[in-house]
Amino acid sequence: MMKQKAMLQFPRSEKCYVSGKVNKIRVGMRRILLQDTVLNTASGERIAKPNSPLVVYDTSGAYSDPLFVRGELGGLPPIREESYAKRKDLCREEASGAYRAKAGRTVTQLYYAKKRIITPEMEYVAIRENQQVETLGLKSYITPEFVRKEVAAGRAVIPANVNHVELEPMIIGNRFLVKVNSPINYHRGTQEPIVEIEEQLLNYLAMGCDTLTALIEQEERSVEETDCLRGVLLRRCPIPVGVNPLLAAAWGGELDWSLFRDRLIALCETGVDFVRLYPSLLRRECELLRQRLLRPRSLEYRIWDNWFLQHKGEENFLYVHFDELCEILSSYDVTLSLGDGMRAVSIYDAVADSLRQEELKRIRELVRRAWDHHVQTMVESAGHAPMDKIQGQIKEIQYMGHGAPIFTSGPLLTNAACGFDAVGMAIGGAQAAWQGASLLCCSEPEEALRGKADDKRAYYKSLIMAKIAAHAADVAKAHPGAGMRDHAICKAMAEGNREADVEALSLIPKRFLKLLK
Repeated sequence: MMKQKAMLQFPRSEKCYVSGKVNKIRVGMRRILLQDTVLNTASGERIAKPNSPLVVYDTSGAYSDPLFVRGELGGLPPIREESYAKRKDLCREEASGAYRAKAGRTVTQLYYAKKRIITPEMEYVAIRENQQVETLGLKSYITPEFVRKEVAAGRAVIPANVNHVELEPMIIGNRFLVKVNSPINYHRGTQEPIVEIEEQLLNYLAMGCDTLTALIEQEERSVEETDCLRGVLLRRCPIPVGVNPLLAAAWGGELDWSLFRDRLIALCETGVDFVRLYPSLLRRECELLRQRLLRPRSLEYRIWDNWFLQHKGEENFLYVHFDELCEILSSYDVTLSLGDGMRAVSIYDAVADSLRQEELKRIRELVRRAWDHHVQTMVESAGHAPMDKIQGQIKEIQYMGHGAPIFTSGPLLTNAACGFDAVGMAIGGAQAAWQGASLLCCSEPEEALRGKADDKRAYYKSLIMAKIAAHAADVAKAHPGAGMRDHAICKAMAEGNREADVEALSLIPKRFLKLLK
């Protein structure tokens, strides 16, 4: 029988699975097979000394498994759904078929962690993070119990909507591997929408992207088309997917709490794992923000700025209805990412002014309120900041956010890197992650902002730079096994005859760099 080829293939690598000891799980990893080291003895005899294979973190899901067979709708196997039949805290909506918490029950990872229960997701991420370093004689502090404690304290989150049954759980927190988030979009072109989304997805997974933000809401696209494309992405995606519900609701008509709530519930039922919101951006600060040298360019800020102008005397409805918002997120275990609306967009404004301080106080309040509803929470940080200010900013946000994981875009170190912002953000991201940031976000490249969004190469370049920044921070923080790749590459280079090993051990194998040309 002819051996089937995997959809994603890595050089000198094979898919392997590690079974759980507490729960019935199989954790997908990538095993890199290394060539033998050839030694010359004193007598002139050549002896081959085997090198142990290296097991590394793998975000490619079933796509790198040659035994993977697509389902009827082209999606991934629902690996998390197998355990749902035994759960007494979930029910299924008749109309949508979506899972949610039963009345009076809570299903979030934060809730279970506080109840001292190790969920399958917690054990899954502990196995992934360790990368089988024990087989190489190394020790690791990351156990399922350690994961549970970090989640219970709010210092880590496991974005895992109960409706994203295809998800391979991962963790975001300062004591774990630094993760990378990238936007994914569909731009009208020659390809069919589903084909283009899957092509982008596979490329992101091949490059090691840890989470995605779906930016498929466009004014010229119907709500039905947007929901369809997002559903296609989720059914095919093994990593967490986030959205900005405000954008999803903004194109649906007059923006108010009722419309937003309906769109948020629809997104939760589809399976999005985290949502990025700005409940801390209030009317007074938004008005004063116009006095800064450069106002935020984000679409979210522009939506709120226009909304405040059109609704005189009304306050941000996300802040007004924050408790109800948290109840919805808790019902599906959707992680909340609190946006930093007052972040600077220029080095000139990168100071801790009164607007910034007021928002940090409000974020401190909102984190605590979200935790009261057992909602897993991240805090957004940075924007633009000179290098000497990064450590202070990260430590301040850690304190004001009660130690919640920090999700940062950059920070961009200089406004003079025109056309090379991704480089400046990677340098700033490495510094921020070293100081405590947990998730680095690749912002939309300048090509996209200038209307050349069909050039996907800019997205890939930004992702590669962010991956390098994240890995550099992992090595600096001495994460268990973080330096294994570097040491193995150095050994292979020293021996001079193992170029294939260097290619296989690289963060981004050469065969994927063709996407940049």
